[in-house]
Amino acid sequence: MASVFFDYNLNIPSTSYPIAFDWNLRYPIIAVSTKESNGSSLVGRVAIYDHMGDILDECNEEHDVVANSLSWHPSRKILASGWEDGRINLRNLSEGENNELSHYHKTDISILAWHEVIATGISFLISIDKNSLVILWRVDARGIAAGNPRSQCSLREIGSISQCVVRPVSSIGHDMIALAKAAITGDDFIMEMFTPWNRKPHSFHPEAFSFYVASQEGELIHINERAEIMRVFDTKMFGAGGILKLMYSKSRDILVLVTVSLTVYTFSINRDNTLKEIDSLRLPGKGSESDVSWAGDHHIAIVCGESFVRMLNIEKFTHFNLILDSSLGISTGQQITSVTYVKSTGVLACGNNKGLVLLWRYQPLHDSSEDELCWLSEPSLQHEGIVRHLYGGELPIMLAVTESGSCRIFEQQPMCAVYRSEMALVQISSNQLSLDVFSSARHHDIQTPIHIRGLALSKTNFAAWDGREIVTYEMDNDQLSVSRLDAFSCSSTINAMHEQTLFTVEETKINSRNMQGVVKQVLVISENLGKPLALDVAGNYLAVGTSEGFLLIYNLAKREAKAEKPPKDLHHNLPKFGEIISIKIAPSGKTISVISNDENCCPSTKLIVWESELDVLALYDMFSDPEEEESSQDSEFEIKDNNSATREIYGRYPSSHYWCEEDSRLLVCELRYVPNSITKLDDDTSILDKILKSPAPQANKEAEVLIATFFIDIPTLPILVFNDSFPLETSVSRLIGFDAPYFYFISKKISLKPKESSGDGLFALSDDVVRRLPMKDFIGLKDVDGATKKALLDFSFYIAYSNMEEAFKSIRLIKNTKVWENMCRMCVKTGSLEIARVCLGHMRAGRASYAVRTAASQHQAALLAVQLGMVDVAEKMLKSSRNYDILNELYQTLGYWDKAVDVAETHDQIHLKLTYYNYAKHLENNGDLSRAIEFFERAGTYIHDVPRLYIDTPTTLKSYVDSKNEKDLLKWWAQYLESKQDFEGALDYYEKSSDRVALVRVNWFLGNFQKAVDLCSEDPILRAGDDESSKEAHERKAGCFYLAQQFESKFSNSNNTKDFQSAINFYMKAEAYSNALKLCKDNNDYEQLRNVASLGTMKDKLDAAKFFEDCQDEDAIEYAVEMYSMAGQAMKVAELTKGDNKTSIMDNIVENMDENTTAAQMKEVAEFFEQTGLYEKAVNLFIKAKDYDSAMRLCEEKQAINLTEEMAERLSPDKSTDARTRNSILRRIANICVQQQQFTLAYKKFQQAGDMQQGFKALLKSGDVDLIYKTAKLSRKAELMIDAANYFKTLAWNEVESILMKIIELYQKAKAFDLLALFYVSCSELEMDEYYAYEKAFDALKEAEKELEKSLKTSKDPARSERAQREIEYRLLAIQRFMDNDLTLPDKDSVVQMTNNLLNLIEDPSYMGYPRKRDVFARLLANYMKLEQDGKAMQCLEKIYEIDGSVKCLRRLFDDSENDVWEKVNLLVESVCTRSGSNHKIKQYTIGANVSNEINNDYDHLSEDEDELDEEIDD
Repeated sequence: MASVFFDYNLNIPSTSYPIAFDWNLRYPIIAVSTKESNGSSLVGRVAIYDHMGDILDECNEEHDVVANSLSWHPSRKILASGWEDGRINLRNLSEGENNELSHYHKTDISILAWHEVIATGISFLISIDKNSLVILWRVDARGIAAGNPRSQCSLREIGSISQCVVRPVSSIGHDMIALAKAAITGDDFIMEMFTPWNRKPHSFHPEAFSFYVASQEGELIHINERAEIMRVFDTKMFGAGGILKLMYSKSRDILVLVTVSLTVYTFSINRDNTLKEIDSLRLPGKGSESDVSWAGDHHIAIVCGESFVRMLNIEKFTHFNLILDSSLGISTGQQITSVTYVKSTGVLACGNNKGLVLLWRYQPLHDSSEDELCWLSEPSLQHEGIVRHLYGGELPIMLAVTESGSCRIFEQQPMCAVYRSEMALVQISSNQLSLDVFSSARHHDIQTPIHIRGLALSKTNFAAWDGREIVTYEMDNDQLSVSRLDAFSCSSTINAMHEQTLFTVEETKINSRNMQGVVKQVLVISENLGKPLALDVAGNYLAVGTSEGFLLIYNLAKREAKAEKPPKDLHHNLPKFGEIISIKIAPSGKTISVISNDENCCPSTKLIVWESELDVLALYDMFSDPEEEESSQDSEFEIKDNNSATREIYGRYPSSHYWCEEDSRLLVCELRYVPNSITKLDDDTSILDKILKSPAPQANKEAEVLIATFFIDIPTLPILVFNDSFPLETSVSRLIGFDAPYFYFISKKISLKPKESSGDGLFALSDDVVRRLPMKDFIGLKDVDGATKKALLDFSFYIAYSNMEEAFKSIRLIKNTKVWENMCRMCVKTGSLEIARVCLGHMRAGRASYAVRTAASQHQAALLAVQLGMVDVAEKMLKSSRNYDILNELYQTLGYWDKAVDVAETHDQIHLKLTYYNYAKHLENNGDLSRAIEFFERAGTYIHDVPRLYIDTPTTLKSYVDSKNEKDLLKWWAQYLESKQDFEGALDYYEKSSDRVALVRVNWFLGNFQKAVDLCSEDPILRAGDDESSKEAHERKAGCFYLAQQFESKFSNSNNTKDFQSAINFYMKAEAYSNALKLCKDNNDYEQLRNVASLGTMKDKLDAAKFFEDCQDEDAIEYAVEMYSMAGQAMKVAELTKGDNKTSIMDNIVENMDENTTAAQMKEVAEFFEQTGLYEKAVNLFIKAKDYDSAMRLCEEKQAINLTEEMAERLSPDKSTDARTRNSILRRIANICVQQQQFTLAYKKFQQAGDMQQGFKALLKSGDVDLIYKTAKLSRKAELMIDAANYFKTLAWNEVESILMKIIELYQKAKAFDLLALFYVSCSELEMDEYYAYEKAFDALKEAEKELEKSLKTSKDPARSERAQREIEYRLLAIQRFMDNDLTLPDKDSVVQMTNNLLNLIEDPSYMGYPRKRDVFARLLANYMKLEQDGKAMQCLEKIYEIDGSVKCLRRLFDDSENDVWEKVNLLVESVCTRSGSNHKIKQYTIGANVSNEINNDYDHLSEDEDELDEEIDD
């Protein structure tokens, strides 16, 4: 019993009869329309009443007609009333204004409905009269309508309209979750709604809405704000009858329609406002006198004058019945006549024909999917007569109207209760109190003259109030008697008591009153702090929480209250703080705990603690999962979470909290699940993000409500540390106080029957009203003295803060073993195993201590918990540590088999079958054979266990075998029948089990020889990869073997050759060749022995060959050679064979080798080939036998063997071989290839061995330019590219342009700039020495200079590079000087000057051979000829010949394009010799014709290559 109901009579005049009612959705006021007849006159009234049934006089309204329809504005105190004459009045209670709309209606107003546009403050009123005229009125915020209607339409043709529901089309009314899902799936229309820059004008029109109306005949019409109508459904088409109720779910955006035949339709609404049927259901019963109501978001309640309530879940579209609870004293056979739902409390109320209002409360259960289990019966309410109508609303108020017109208001309120100083004062009815005094074990029942809305309690007094009056009471010193002191008027509903002082909140001040109501002191709260919202008194301190989020502390130790600390502003210090709900102050007066709302007016999941001494706030978030996110910390907050414990309570919010009255370190909280509607969202998140936000984490599902205790370390820092938690017992409803070592709870079921008096007017203390339960640390301890209690609390405190030294100190003087046991339990919960072992020693629990010592370290805590009987704790530990195998074992040991099976199936599948088997054995021992068989089957042991269970009942066992129809079971049953000599039955079941061997055996035993032979003669159809067909073949072989044995036995007895042949044939079919060989050898049948051996294994062949060899018969020797040859025994064949036949026989052996030939046999033949000089055959066989060492040895020793690429590949081991061994073999193969000058193959093997350097060296020897270039380039290794370029330099690179280009490219890619520069220098030398081309030589040196500049950046020897650079600069300068003077000039003076320059060039002491002297003398010769100095010209000619051995260099004096250049050279020579008088030397210096032609051709060819090279260099 968590709440009580107050009942008030609605004070309607006795001469009046109620016609219509409507509750305001936000304010506790109700509008009532009545009629009063005075003879022929009629008076209709509309009056407003408060929640206590008292009329508000200033709101009366009277006419000479009756108002049949009333409707409150959704958010304002504006009442619309529709009268019989068509008049519509709007009454604004806030402004005191009454407005009448234009008289457009001429008949009775039957329906009024509102639609509010929150964004604009404009509202629309829909009015419908008996003639089905529908009018829309536009109403402003003051309740004044425009003169003319917004729109109107007539629906006279569809009949009388009985229902109307409004559906907003703006963003308010949309099912945002459905829209978001549609947007994600790509609905363009919906995406426009979420796209502000692309939103169409009509998407969210601020005043757009629509509504649906239903006629009594069954037609459903859609009307928009422009009064445009559209027919959307007609029940007559389906024969469902007229419409009883039309309802709209705003959260789901669906319509629900209930017909008089109790057919329920649910429709989704399309974008064009047409309907799409979701589902329909026909309920039994008749709906002519039915009442229908919502019962939450997804339930509908229907009553039809029966003794139960029909409930329909529109989400699952399932239905069930709520049955009257006879345990609440409700007799059967009552008829339920009316129904309503109170949304704020989740209560479904139903009126019946006996004047009772029956109650059910919806309580969602996390561990149940059954809807009916979530509706809990509550005690019923009493009325008079038949309850014909019930009216409920958003607030916890409802009105019950009887058939006679008697009206009663029932107001639901949480039960008031307060605990103080071992006294509990609890409200048990609207005006009855229960006082329990635990110190003296006394109980008092107090009847108050008021409806109790609040209580306050001190050691000697208590007070009750109802918002109008306060009644005070006094107790004597021993709480033996209770007497009423006084009663005085006071409207305060927020009060607190300290000793004999009552603090009452009145406006913005707190009055301090005595027990007679006299004000002693006024505590004024300044306006900037806000109005007081919450008070709490503990010790000598008063705590105040205000509407602006301020906390205040007053010291009450002296005569007048005095402010203790400056106010604390929570709004300023806490982000997203909303409003204070509840505050509690610790008895020390230093610490206040606060429960609050967040900025969205949802219950906050954070508990706030303010430590006033240090002025520090602490937060403890009950919502966040400690394993997923750490607690957020701000600069002003000190927060500490015990993460291993907070895992138990995450996903919840605090609903109540209390400080321990004796120990200010202890705080207890009642924690509940976070409702689905609460989400943690930032203001800047978009609406789509909010919709798609992940739901709140699911909390511990073991209990709906948890009680959690915390420690706070005040002397150091206000750090909250989680201590313990436990689920709220089902027998209690809520926590009301905490005084260590007890928690105090209100019982769920409170008996209101009077107790028997004990004679002195007192009642014995009982658990009927208040139950107190000890803390876990004190369970089993009775009458704990103060020292022990303090020691236990200190121990818990220090353990929670991991202060082991102080924890040991606090318990060293304790002697009670039960106390040590409780402390050991605490250690288990906190994981302090070292202290737990000390506690075990003091408990003298040797077995437990030994078990813990010998257990694995990760299991010690859980095992200790089991030893102490803390099974639930052990279970949690094993789950959190994921030791599911131990948890499974624990469940089995405790007999929790369902849990054990569940754990095995979900987390411990390695032990799944063992768990099934153990459970089956458990069920067998308990006699539950049917379930035992089920789990034997799951365990896979049923083939042996089920026959064992049913061995004494063969009939039952046979039925089970037939029903399972499994081969193993059928075979077992056949063997059982065979043991019972029932051979026919055995054959039948052997046939069913496809056991061919057994069929053969039994048929042979019965004398059915031919049948047995036929069974073995049938060849099974073999399919690749088919286990069934291979099993069949195996059974056939086994059957053949059995028959062969039988025929052999018959032959030994009869010597019948037919039996001998049959035995051999069946041995052959069974592939039992060794048995057949033995039989042939025993009977000296050579031919048969030869045939069998040839089909047998290698061992069989050798066995036969040995037999033939021992026979010393010529034919037998021949057979022996054949068998040895088949077995690959080359040496034996050579030994038994004579002449040249040996080689041919060996070749036949090689040809006959197959996958069954062993490596040893192959090696033996290979050795024979090696001995006979057939080395290639030997190598091939060694390779085939995988004797790579021998194969490579032969290749190394015998040069005549050509190692082909195929042989090399076969010699190469695969990659699964050890890397070191494989690389060694590959290198050895590569070296053999190098020896045999197979350099490309050698490179390949070196590369496979990972030795790229050696491989490339081998590749260079191959001379394959393209492969060398490609390999070096792809390797991207500088050293390889350099080696390749160096190799190319050894080739005729000056004749093949492609090689020249490759050299340059490789040096460049290798970044070997110094080597490339050296190569360009070589090119320069070549141009000068061979082709006399100084221009090209100069260009080559310029390129060398560029490369040297690059090399300077990376050179390891910069000095050497600089010297080379200077050398090149000198050469460039010298060649440039030469080219400047190597010209053909027209005038004599220029020739003389150029001649002198050339002479100075070669006579310079620094001359180093650049340009070449021969070329300088050639130019001098030409100049002297022009100067007619013939002697000097001849000297130059002689110098040229002396230097070069020829005068070819003279060619450069003539144009290369001239055809007969060499003839011109010879003419020049002749002319020089003639003019100098040296005719005898003409023949010596003249160039021959052959030589000139050859030189000319070479020079022309090279000139073309040089031109292309110049282009490449320029690029």
